[in-house]
Amino acid sequence: MEFTNFWNNYSFAVDYYVGAPLTQAMVDQVESETGYKLPASYINLLQSQNGGAPFKCNIRTKEPNSWSHNRVSIVGILGIDPEQSNSVIGQTGTAFMVEEWGYPEIGLYICDTPTAGHHIVMLDYRECGKQGEPKVVFVDQEIDYKVTVIANDFASFLAALEPDEAFEEGDKVIDEALAKLETLSYAVPWKNLLSAAQFEFAGVLFKKIIASSIVANDGKVIVEGGSFVLFDFCAQVVFDSHKVKSSEELISLLRAAAIEDWTGPEFFEAILNWWNQMITEKKIIKGFWGGYRFSELAISELKKQLHYY
Repeated sequence: MEFTNFWNNYSFAVDYYVGAPLTQAMVDQVESETGYKLPASYINLLQSQNGGAPFKCNIRTKEPNSWSHNRVSIVGILGIDPEQSNSVIGQTGTAFMVEEWGYPEIGLYICDTPTAGHHIVMLDYRECGKQGEPKVVFVDQEIDYKVTVIANDFASFLAALEPDEAFEEGDKVIDEALAKLETLSYAVPWKNLLSAAQFEFAGVLFKKIIASSIVANDGKVIVEGGSFVLFDFCAQVVFDSHKVKSSEELISLLRAAAIEDWTGPEFFEAILNWWNQMITEKKIIKGFWGGYRFSELAISELKKQLHYY
């Protein structure tokens, strides 16, 4: 397979994924440390570039997942440079996702998705053994780490990738949802919070997150099993302008901002569980000034999620 015009080397992708040029020593190190033989098609890809973001970043599915009703989307393919943090055996690679995030020990973590860790793509060696040709699977943390086969091998996975344009019909539906949302106006407190947010085009991002959730969940905002992007975004908007001392204070500020007008009543039913999970994962931490904030890792993950929108 030729990889001309395969990689989308925008600055974030280069910094986050691309490692040093592939060497046989890297291949040997990964296979020695993990015990898994890398697919020849994967090695062939990495010879063109050792990790990165592809232009074609979607693979069509027949069954829905907690991210989309018809596809799995990726934002990056991990390389194997051990010095690159976001690589198969890097600091946030396979071992990290298994030990810290609870993903199953079925093979190697090879692709990021737009949800910054809540779904990942892996090479699954359960059927073929550690020296065989693994299947490519989507692991959905939000549905009890459900494993879904999306390609019988890595070569098939690459061949099946499609660009965003292939899903334009779905994007039209999102546009229609956005148009409907435009008829609603922000409450003044939420408008003030958005204007103080450090995100560029915060209001536009917020609408797009809501619209995507509506489309993916048949007209309802996703809460259980998909709202982490929404929760993360809303919390950071508040953190940007307030010293939040408790989950109750965060909820109070969001209620005062009339978030429910945009998100629906389920938002406040689920946000406390989200807060407790973020505290447990040390993604929300207490600052020296007494208020809570996102950790650097959580901020990095949120930025990656927002890039998708």
